[in-house]
Amino acid sequence: MLSLAMAVLQYRSTPGVKCFAVVMLAGSVYSFFYALEISSDNLQLIETFYKLEYIGIPLIPAFYLLFAIRYSGRKEKLKVHYLIAVLAIPVLTMLLVFTNSFHSLFISGGHIDKHGLFPAYSFTPEIWYWAQQAYTVTTIIISLVIFTIMWFNSASAYRKQISIILFASFIPFTIFIIYLLGMLPSGLNPTPFTFTVTGLFAYVGLARYRLFYLTPLARNQLFEKIPDAVLVFDDKARLIDCNHAAAKIVAYCPKRLW
Repeated sequence: MLSLAMAVLQYRSTPGVKCFAVVMLAGSVYSFFYALEISSDNLQLIETFYKLEYIGIPLIPAFYLLFAIRYSGRKEKLKVHYLIAVLAIPVLTMLLVFTNSFHSLFISGGHIDKHGLFPAYSFTPEIWYWAQQAYTVTTIIISLVIFTIMWFNSASAYRKQISIILFASFIPFTIFIIYLLGMLPSGLNPTPFTFTVTGLFAYVGLARYRLFYLTPLARNQLFEKIPDAVLVFDDKARLIDCNHAAAKIVAYCPKRLW
């Protein structure tokens, strides 16, 4: 994930790429400290590693939403008050986690549970823990909705990029929901490691489908500003895309949803 975060930054001029890099960086921080947590048997160390995980955890849903907004072309939505609204809960979560010993608003009763697959950190979730989980679920659903709308509003030639993002997003989100519902063995939380799978899919999209070379947004802005008729054919000579100027003079054009 660190490698991917650095690799995508060469396309930093593409809308949303910097936010995606932060998601990968935050995911790597989360995974790293969770690995240290489950490999430790000292309660004080485990609690320290658990807190350090929250340097990354709250940022993942926040910057994923920002990535969805930027990549889909909704840059005008990213005004200061919108940014404050998106980042307020993650910042507050970090503060409450690192000061939890004074108020116990996040978790309480931390101890090592030895009844699961391996000794694991167990605790009682408190009110802000559930507030953070609700925020995570909400922001990810909104992001997926944005990408789904973007998929329908893009020409077929550009849908592979969005399909990769959607598929890669569903993997950690599904595991996260299963974890929250308590459907996994006690002490097991594979969510941080599923981000590796997300990173692999994103890398395939980057290497094979040029995920961050040209966004569907850029295509729309470029295409529709050209006054001349433009037709796009695939390698089998099938008409797969055209701009408004071409649609006025040809008998058939692919279904236009943008």
